[in-house]
Amino acid sequence: MSEWTKEKIDRVMKSVRERAAEDRPFRTELLAHPHQAIKDATGEVVPDSIRLQMVDQSAAHLTVVLPPMAEESDDELSEQQLEAVAGGKMSQQTAEYINSWLSWGK
Repeated sequence: MSEWTKEKIDRVMKSVRERAAEDRPFRTELLAHPHQAIKDATGEVVPDSIRLQMVDQSAAHLTVVLPPMAEESDDELSEQQLEAVAGGKMSQQTAEYINSWLSWGK
């Protein structure tokens, strides 16, 4: 089984989104059983460790992926942690990924 890299996820999800935009029975199956629908449509087996939730764009919905819980400590934040939260900045790669999802279907 090949590794699910960001590139592979993007490729498979692009194919899935395109088909779901035109094939109502596939879209219905995708919403109900995403792992199986993706396997049936693409031949790709999405690992069970990847939790999929498909949402119909007809309603307002925002999914926010939270980071892992930090270990509790009385220590101060590291420079890296301070940079991550200062000014609400996000990496260019994260911004581009979010923008690609938000602009899909326009």
